[in-house]
Amino acid sequence: ILCSATPDTAKDSLLMIRTWIGAIPFLTHLIPRKTEAGRDSASYMDVGCIVPAKSPSIRAMSVKGALASARATLVIADDIEQDNNTLTRDARMRLDRLTEEFVSQIVPGGHIIYLGTDHHEESLYEKLEDKGFVFRAWPVMYPTPAEEALLPGYAPLLKADIESGRAKPGDPTWPERFDREYIYQKQ
Repeated sequence: ILCSATPDTAKDSLLMIRTWIGAIPFLTHLIPRKTEAGRDSASYMDVGCIVPAKSPSIRAMSVKGALASARATLVIADDIEQDNNTLTRDARMRLDRLTEEFVSQIVPGGHIIYLGTDHHEESLYEKLEDKGFVFRAWPVMYPTPAEEALLPGYAPLLKADIESGRAKPGDPTWPERFDREYIYQKQ
């Protein structure tokens, strides 16, 4: 299940996954089959190498969607927290209740991954560590040692880049997407 704050955002992410599957050679075996049994729409798809089951391989939906009928080995909660669903305490509590449904959707051995940015000081992301989730922070630039000390859950892969000398503080962590000029403009 690919879950976002809105159906359109989830569908955009599914489109990105489809693009990767079609463009990256070692993923092309996952291209959906153009058969009657294979599902392929803006909201869901079956990857090409499996026999279609009751649930599609990937389903894109809003956090407010009908999770009750869905089962998954992986739930990716991608930017489910936004300004409009964290404005009030009631809205934040509702979002927290909705995310509790993820647990009931996971089959034994499955996983839940949250990707997102805090939109409120009472962010649901801040509560996840207490629920057993491991927190990882992936800043846009490699931090200085002082900045790293203030960064909970600093990604071990990025830390290894600094320690090995492959990167230095201030370097972009993903220069192909966010180069120095872009980062400086955002700052």
